[in-house]
Amino acid sequence: MNQQNEAQQAQMDQQPERSAQKALSRRKFLLQASAVSVPAVLSLQSGKAWGCVELNCTPGETSLSNSGSAVASATSEDKKNAYERPQWSSLDEIKKAFYDDYDYWLLDTFNTALCTYEEKGSGRNKRYKYTALKFSKTKYNVWYKTVVQQAYGPVCVNKPTNDFVREAPVAPSVRIPGFYENAIEGVSIVLDKTSDASKIVPEFSGKVGSIIYGPETPQQYALAAIIGSLWERHPEYRKRFSANPICFPEPDVLIKAVSKACNEVDHNGRSKIHDIGSLFKLYMSPL
Repeated sequence: MNQQNEAQQAQMDQQPERSAQKALSRRKFLLQASAVSVPAVLSLQSGKAWGCVELNCTPGETSLSNSGSAVASATSEDKKNAYERPQWSSLDEIKKAFYDDYDYWLLDTFNTALCTYEEKGSGRNKRYKYTALKFSKTKYNVWYKTVVQQAYGPVCVNKPTNDFVREAPVAPSVRIPGFYENAIEGVSIVLDKTSDASKIVPEFSGKVGSIIYGPETPQQYALAAIIGSLWERHPEYRKRFSANPICFPEPDVLIKAVSKACNEVDHNGRSKIHDIGSLFKLYMSPL
């Protein structure tokens, strides 16, 4: 076998290994086989880091107009100072993450009926009385203070009682729901498909689910990017993937950019949300 054939054979031998490595790297979570099973969508992790790329800074551009083609050109050419395009989670991955986790798995504790309790007696004579916990769930910070911080007393999953009983309290397994908070704007919501999109981006209308799961629009990509940013910063995600880099910009940075685009038009009178939607679509597309 000559050297050329040997080189070709070596490349062919490496292809399966490279394919396997690529497939492995694209998996969004790697848990030990013995670990507790969680939805596949705890997987939401971007590919390459956001790095030096900023929303208002694309190669050779001073605006988002035509930025998609500029970024594509910069990443396709072999230049010494070539810019590395961000590789965010795909739209389908974010949809799945939102559906499996935000709309279901993360709502486990949120949807569980909880009680507070008082106790009397001691030792073998100790008794407990359980009272249903009723509070507004419209604001995430209220839920968090009540359930996680237990600001108004310990909580349990026991059923309400009319009198004191022997049954000891059982603490809930606390799972924090998806949420979005902006103290400056006074926003604190539990985030799922029924949330008003305007609570996140004031210029958007409709429910979050109708945009995320609906037809392709610039708003869909913009909202998906925000959800991706929120999810990889969520306590449940960071607890499991603390070593994973943060790849999306801060949620409020994205929201500010999207709102600005919604309120500006290009030279053709078209909203610049189309430009930012195209840019985010590019970032969510496979390299």
